[in-house]
Amino acid sequence: MLQRKEYQIDFISNMIYDRLIPKNHILVKISETVDFSYIYEIVKDRYSNKGRNSIDPVMMFKICLIEFFYNLSDVEVVQRIKTDVAFRWFLGLNIDDEVPDDSTISHFRTQRLKAGDFENIFNGLVNKCIESNLIKTNRFIIDSTNVDANTNYPRKKELIMQAFEKFIRTLRRINPEYVNKKLAEYESLVEGIRKEDGTIDKKELAKLTRTQTEKIYEEMKTKIDEDSKAKHALEICQKLSSQIEAGTNKDAIVSVADEDARVSHKTPSKVIRGYKNHIIVDEESEIIISSTQTPANVGDEKELQKLIENVEETYEIKPREVMADKVYGTNENRAYLKEKDIISTINFYDNKEKEYKKFDLSKFEISEDLSYAKCPFGCQSIKTVKFEKTNKIKYTFDKTICETCPFKSDCYGNDSKFKSGRYIKIDYNYDGVIRDKSRNKQVDFEKTMKKRFKIERRFATMVRKFGLRRSRYRGLERTRIHIIMCNFANNVLRMVNLLSAKTAEYQPRVAIA
Repeated sequence: MLQRKEYQIDFISNMIYDRLIPKNHILVKISETVDFSYIYEIVKDRYSNKGRNSIDPVMMFKICLIEFFYNLSDVEVVQRIKTDVAFRWFLGLNIDDEVPDDSTISHFRTQRLKAGDFENIFNGLVNKCIESNLIKTNRFIIDSTNVDANTNYPRKKELIMQAFEKFIRTLRRINPEYVNKKLAEYESLVEGIRKEDGTIDKKELAKLTRTQTEKIYEEMKTKIDEDSKAKHALEICQKLSSQIEAGTNKDAIVSVADEDARVSHKTPSKVIRGYKNHIIVDEESEIIISSTQTPANVGDEKELQKLIENVEETYEIKPREVMADKVYGTNENRAYLKEKDIISTINFYDNKEKEYKKFDLSKFEISEDLSYAKCPFGCQSIKTVKFEKTNKIKYTFDKTICETCPFKSDCYGNDSKFKSGRYIKIDYNYDGVIRDKSRNKQVDFEKTMKKRFKIERRFATMVRKFGLRRSRYRGLERTRIHIIMCNFANNVLRMVNLLSAKTAEYQPRVAIA
């Protein structure tokens, strides 16, 4: 049953807190800046109306916040609360009050609440920032950073063997003798495909593993279908076997311990493993307004529209301008921002150093209404055709002019497809690109782009202070909680810096309201 704690600090405890806790302590500033009581309304449906009273959910959430502010585990935070008077005061505990144990904290975070509840709590804090006039909707910045999964990444041969063992061990409580027999049989078969030099071909191992899992499933089909853990472990093992056999790296499983983690290559030398934290930040206050969490192989550009729509739907606000890195500058995103009447401050990739066999699209001028195009020689297209199925527009130029053009060799190159004259194709949504090319020539563009460092500063703070770089938990759902709490801690810190009193003069300590 949901119980709301009445924060009544007794005289002795209050006197101790008053003497020992400095006015400028970060937890004091947080308490003076943020009213956490809105959490009760968000979590009330997670509690039954029957049974014994629960531990106050606001106090439990504050414990989670302390963990991230001080980089503590569940066990460590319990020990600190027992001895740290500032922690006890922040939680509304008297000197002799009992402290929740670490299993209670873990249950609250993983069983009582879901990632969606943490997101709603985060949104509630952003609403308080809006009410305090901290978010101006002038310019928002979008970017992402990687969050390492809380796991190791074995080689594929080790990975497939781990997947098989995990699957077969889920059957141990059903038939332990059968499991031991199948493990020994599997190990023997693996040794049978080992080459003279001691190596094992990963595709051959994957095929062997898939065959064995299929045999086991046929022998214990009913039992496996009735056991959700066994069935899930089987599906992962079979999916992994198929991926390795096919030699595909698309959406490949990279860890049995964390099945949701993925790998992507940001550059040929920089590999991202795990997850991403995509955020949209108010440029002036550096408050994170919204975020999405994805596996690492999800492209940054795919989250731009979702972030903006989250902000609009949750808070009913829309930015005047959006700033982002080049990777977000897809035709689709630029057209979306144009349609939403949002100024796009997104640069284009620099293609100056790239050598082309023929003039590429960037050398041509497209009219604002997309009715015609002009070539580098200044000739206007003579025919415009729209292809509904592919959402493309084709511009064809006069062949007789092209044949005598001084740029013919650069324009045609060795491409035989221009026998009927030069043509180019663009997407229907290319009007966003045209607008942004004009925008990028404006005087204030470069000056504005230099302010992107502000979002990088937010990432740096969360990595350095709140442990964002590596997830505390495993799986996308729990990693979402880790990321949301880091974002929440960032916003709390920003609110304190923006709203708390500058003075650090001594004032008597009072009980938390």
